[in-house]
Amino acid sequence: MNLEKQKKFLINFAYLTVILGLGYVAIKYLVPALLPFVIGMIIAVIFKGPIGKISNRFKINRSLVSVFVLIIFYAVFAVVLLLLGSQLLSLGEDGIAKIPGFYTNTIEPFLKKAINYITDKIPQADIQSIDMSDVINNAIGTVSSFVTSASSALLSAIASIATKLPALLINSIFTIVSSFFFTIDYHDITDFVFKQLPEKRAIQARNIKGDVIGTVWKYIKSYAFLMLITFVEITIGMLLLGIPNPLAVAAIISVIDILPVLGTGSILIPWGIMGFIFDDYKIGIGMILLYIVITIVRQTLEPRVIGKQIGLHPVVTLICIFVGAKLFGLIGMFLLPIAATILKQMNDEGAITWFK
Repeated sequence: MNLEKQKKFLINFAYLTVILGLGYVAIKYLVPALLPFVIGMIIAVIFKGPIGKISNRFKINRSLVSVFVLIIFYAVFAVVLLLLGSQLLSLGEDGIAKIPGFYTNTIEPFLKKAINYITDKIPQADIQSIDMSDVINNAIGTVSSFVTSASSALLSAIASIATKLPALLINSIFTIVSSFFFTIDYHDITDFVFKQLPEKRAIQARNIKGDVIGTVWKYIKSYAFLMLITFVEITIGMLLLGIPNPLAVAAIISVIDILPVLGTGSILIPWGIMGFIFDDYKIGIGMILLYIVITIVRQTLEPRVIGKQIGLHPVVTLICIFVGAKLFGLIGMFLLPIAATILKQMNDEGAITWFK
């Protein structure tokens, strides 16, 4: 009996190892390579329900409804993208236009003030032996070198983005085209896939497909809710601090907040530090407090909201998000909790028996 249990354990362990290995390879290599088609299929799944309801209610050919709905979707998406892009470009142009005045009115007076502060705090130093003009010139030279280096880095980043634009354009075209094909022929494609499986496995696969679609949809709603919360928090903060274009700034930072490497801290913390450096304590304290509030709310809500939506314990959800981000980056941060949810649902339905 013990031998049978050991054999069963080893078989289950080997099976689990193979599944996890295949999952790792798929997420690490296959998903990025097929990302346009994955996104296209996700779009088809999202609009499958509304398209079916419109087609049945108004007795219109499903293919025509699919094309019409997707055209509207991409038109709205393009308008939103253009509005955000124009706001971002406007902010960038305003910032560039203010650089000369910012240097003359802020940086140079700050350097002189810093030197005067040092001379006041160290009266015993032989100040007369120090050529203050040389000190100021050296400091200005250092700042100038930094600005030059930063400008070069910015130009390199812009050039890097420019070189990636053709690939991004090609991926976008494949995503759009594949989404039309997947949406129009959704039922034919899924039926073909299920026909290749034995009847029992086909039934299980259909159940899993329903679970996957439900999980992905709940996941999208969860992150949309979290982004909305972050957007509202940042908008209120920017309005209280008197920042221009608060809605555009909040929208940009909310999108950045989703990224595990960057987050709101990559914007708000440097912004706050600059406020302290240039004696704008309202901005300095406000940005740091805003970052703390957003972080606390996000860290508290994220595992609970996502866990509640997809049926995982908050701790398990948090572990999946962290491990997924570490192993696979941004894609893993989203896919690993979904994979864990699918495994749990398969176990609950008896398709697998890995957990009690």
